[in-house]
Amino acid sequence: MTDCQSLEEIPSTFGNLQKLEWLEMDGCINLQVVPTHFNLASLEMVNMMECSKLRKFPDFSTNTTDLTITDTMLEELPNSIERWSRLENLNIYGSLEVFTDIEKLPDWIKSLDALNEVSITGCPKLASLPEFPDSLKKLVVHDCESLETLISFSSESQIRKLYFFNCFKLCREARREIAELPSLACLPGRTVPAQFDHQALGNSLTIRSDHKEFRVCAVVSPKQKMEEECELSCRIHLNGCLIVSGIVHNVYRITTKHLFISDCNILEEDGCLEQDNEISFEFITSSEDIDVIECGVRILTFETDESEVSYGSYESSLEEMSEDDDENLYDNEFCAEPVYEDDDENLFDGSNESDEPSVKRLKTV
Repeated sequence: MTDCQSLEEIPSTFGNLQKLEWLEMDGCINLQVVPTHFNLASLEMVNMMECSKLRKFPDFSTNTTDLTITDTMLEELPNSIERWSRLENLNIYGSLEVFTDIEKLPDWIKSLDALNEVSITGCPKLASLPEFPDSLKKLVVHDCESLETLISFSSESQIRKLYFFNCFKLCREARREIAELPSLACLPGRTVPAQFDHQALGNSLTIRSDHKEFRVCAVVSPKQKMEEECELSCRIHLNGCLIVSGIVHNVYRITTKHLFISDCNILEEDGCLEQDNEISFEFITSSEDIDVIECGVRILTFETDESEVSYGSYESSLEEMSEDDDENLYDNEFCAEPVYEDDDENLFDGSNESDEPSVKRLKTV
């Protein structure tokens, strides 16, 4: 039923489709009336994106695992939504009608205990995010220019990926949460944060180390308007031998410089670590529309005692940083308009601890 623009009402007999598993109603822009109760026991996936005139979301099924809706439907949801115990993926899209844009999401989201992924796209007035359940592993936010705050994730949280594309007003606390917590993160940013003590201009750098756990950062800058999404990969060479090569991030259509942060490690089977290894990191994109203009690496070291092992030196780094470093790390003064040329005076000098940093031109694949 995709793009049925003349469809205004769904008949009550629709509730007889007890074996229906997928419901696609994307683009039914004039749909306004849907029967209140369906109870479709087999229904697993519902897509009602761009059904902007539908204000009351129907009570389809508590067995739904994948739900895509327009933000206008959040105005009136069924009471059973908190009992959707199987809902794993929730996608929320902004309405085509600007005057209906939401400013906050409902608190009931934290009651969805099976929720794994949430994606929020095109809600320009959304200013804050609610608390999410500990089960959430991935949060992606696109084009929410007014977003400033999010509630900190609990110590029990399973969050692993936080992506904030074109969200230019994030406050310092939100940026801290995004940059430090997950294994993969993205947020607007012009320079490598100060916590990455090995830094270089360009898309590659070389360090000397006998450690095998790292956190890496790449500053990606659009050269022109991106026509489509692309991929950011990282290659790691150990003493001249390629040991890691894979996709690190999917890059959404960004309009300004963004930071892409991820964890990586060297496995035992990758080769023997010596006392003084040469480890090279190279970032490569699959599109000519963007460049990696700067990169950084932080070595993660273990702090051990009788009871636990933690990434202590990384997590405590903020306490050791000066106020100037903190300003640099969480600077949130971003231009909301597209910027495609490098702002050279804001870049780092490219110094790192290797004797001769290897800075290569960006390659595309």
